[in-house]
Amino acid sequence: MTPHIIDGKAMAKASEASLKEMIKALDLNPKLIIVTAEPDEASKVYMRNKRKACERIGIECEVFECPPSMTTDTLLLELTLWNNDPAVSGIIVQLPMPERFDVKKIQQAISPIKDVDGFHPNSKHQPCTPEAVITMLINDGFEFENKRCVVIGRSDIVGKPLANMLRDRNANVTVCLLCQAMHRLAWLQTIFMFTAL
Repeated sequence: MTPHIIDGKAMAKASEASLKEMIKALDLNPKLIIVTAEPDEASKVYMRNKRKACERIGIECEVFECPPSMTTDTLLLELTLWNNDPAVSGIIVQLPMPERFDVKKIQQAISPIKDVDGFHPNSKHQPCTPEAVITMLINDGFEFENKRCVVIGRSDIVGKPLANMLRDRNANVTVCLLCQAMHRLAWLQTIFMFTAL
């Protein structure tokens, strides 16, 4: 089978252009809050890319860096303010967070309508990375019905939700770790594979 590579950069560029036009046409002033604490180098790159994307499409982006003295309870107070602030459109908690924070409690304290990452049980959004994968496949004309799909990795924020989204579209899904994948791919006739480490 000939490999097929999806041009994610081209799709992202088209999506950004569409969002920019929509924001302008609807005369919106969206604002995103990114919450972070002691970010590692990877998190800094992610946040920098998010801020640049926001700038390109017309979204105000504010990074809130938790001070060393901040606890889960004091951060929850900040979240309450943002939840009730009509000027704030969305909130992201940049992971990982230091161990002193109860990440699940923090994620579930975000208003479901402002939960950009889609981690709240009642969020109006799906988790963003797997949702992006599904959107890319749909835009590329991928037909999910009865396809064999392999998801490498089973994290709660990418691997598991992606597998569920594929199953919801009647794909036959195999979820495995990287070491398992090397053995299984030798015999599995894979139509689609996504690494979700």
